[in-house]
Amino acid sequence: MLVELAALADKYQVFAAADFFQKTALRTKALEKIWIHPAKALKHRPVLRPELLKEILDFNFLCIEDAAIVQVLRGWGIKEDLLQPLVEALEARVQATIFEFQPARKPGEYSENLLFNLWSRYCKAGERGAFLGYCVVVTLGPQQADMLSDRSLTEIGRSGNIGGLCQGWIKWELPHSHVFVMDLGFSCKITSAVSFQILCSEDGDAWHLAHESKGQDIAASVALPCKLPLGWVKCFKVQVLAGQMPAYKCCLRIRGIFQTD
Repeated sequence: MLVELAALADKYQVFAAADFFQKTALRTKALEKIWIHPAKALKHRPVLRPELLKEILDFNFLCIEDAAIVQVLRGWGIKEDLLQPLVEALEARVQATIFEFQPARKPGEYSENLLFNLWSRYCKAGERGAFLGYCVVVTLGPQQADMLSDRSLTEIGRSGNIGGLCQGWIKWELPHSHVFVMDLGFSCKITSAVSFQILCSEDGDAWHLAHESKGQDIAASVALPCKLPLGWVKCFKVQVLAGQMPAYKCCLRIRGIFQTD
């Protein structure tokens, strides 16, 4: 992929060019790369329109502490250009939070596998308290209620394992986290005989169809073609319409930037 081949030093040019030529997928990948590696990607002052810089410096998604982003902005120096008022406003906003003892913004955290990441953090903290019910809430559809044990629920919550799921659905809710989804996939190969949907929601009420199978085989660990929401997501649902998911290690993978309350 072009963005993966481009050095971080060229990230502004990739983003600006993709924006100019309306290459949405490439534009998104370039923006994500900057959000994930801001300390390296933002080392040099960009030559961009102010509205593009404002989008890049969306504090919700930057994986960097406030104090560190101030140092980045100061490292750009001072220039009499269209970006300078925006740079000064952003720096003032962060400084106000620091010096007025307001609650610090929690930086975004990038994850290749969100559910596994939440489980790993729980384990590193000594497995204190409850994982299910606090970190993740798993809800089963009516057809699945008699098929699974409490132990199975923990496995579903920590790994997204939906092995053997037939007609029906499983839902994951993140009570104290939210995620900007970059892509979705499965750890196993899924044949064309399985018809399914992946849905996501900001509040568990209004659902957004992110992916629907099209009667084709799906390779393991590939990013599915998705129509993803542009903001935070707290709930995910896999719904099997026909067929059955592979029985062994068929895990939902959620890649994105997340924050925890």
